[in-house]
Amino acid sequence: MQRYLAQIERSRAVKTYLNAHAALAVQLVPVLGADAEVDTIDRDMLQSWVDRLVAQGYAIGTVSQYLIVAGTFFRWRTEGAHTPTIGVAIPDPGERGVQLWTDDELEALHNAADTLDRSADFGTGPRAGVRSYRLLLELGLATGCRAAELGALEWSAFNAAERTVRVRLQLPPDGYGKELQPLKGRTNRTALVLPSWWAFHDADARGPIVAASRPSHRSLSYWCEQIINAAGLKRDRQNAHSFRHTYARLCLEMGARLEELQRFLGHASIRTTESSYGWLTEQRATTLARARIYGEGIQFVRVDGKARDMAQRARKSLRRTAK
Repeated sequence: MQRYLAQIERSRAVKTYLNAHAALAVQLVPVLGADAEVDTIDRDMLQSWVDRLVAQGYAIGTVSQYLIVAGTFFRWRTEGAHTPTIGVAIPDPGERGVQLWTDDELEALHNAADTLDRSADFGTGPRAGVRSYRLLLELGLATGCRAAELGALEWSAFNAAERTVRVRLQLPPDGYGKELQPLKGRTNRTALVLPSWWAFHDADARGPIVAASRPSHRSLSYWCEQIINAAGLKRDRQNAHSFRHTYARLCLEMGARLEELQRFLGHASIRTTESSYGWLTEQRATTLARARIYGEGIQFVRVDGKARDMAQRARKSLRRTAK
């Protein structure tokens, strides 16, 4: 296992290594024992490990990821001859496994971000450095980026003519320096940008979008949680990643297909996209059928006048900061 983790550390992103280390060295070895022979580990032993993690309160998504890591290790160690993770059952999280926001909750988030922008001192305290809460919110909802990717995005990554953003780098985990890291899986991607962003986009701006200097992962997560708390929407698993889940919902509602969404989000497998968002396509099918059969129009996300005013003020603030 030490040899496997060393290989992962050399060849993959830091977060991928940390996840593998947590799954194997921190969680699996203490349960099975450091002297356990790989060939003797069977499905029942791993099922007991998974059941223990669930009983301890680990999120289903985390347990599932740990099991995937364990399966990858066993295949590497035995060259595919021994994969005891096959058949291990994980509780079905259902639709609650993906925490996204409804249209009413989005309105509450918009209002909360605007209120924070008007009322707070951006120069001091733990929120020092963030340019605009509304800008951060819109960036997350319109690009589907992970929190660490949002902090690394620059204005030049956007292609307004193609309505896309090129995602190449992410913030390093806290404590691992300030150099930007490759993406999870080390694969760059191009994502479709949703229409709501372009009222906030500044074609003349340069450098990082969220802050004048690169924020830490902890700071960026804190800023996102401030918006969520101010909107009264903080609950289990509602965090910065909910921006990404909501982007997926909006994409599918506007007509994107699952295989397209897979590429926008950077999922290595369509199965990941289907398991997380497949149920949304059923809702979309009902909406489209209703529109055809009953002649009802389909509502798309629009940017109102108030949002445009806030965007203009944010852009002016960015230019003053640059000067």
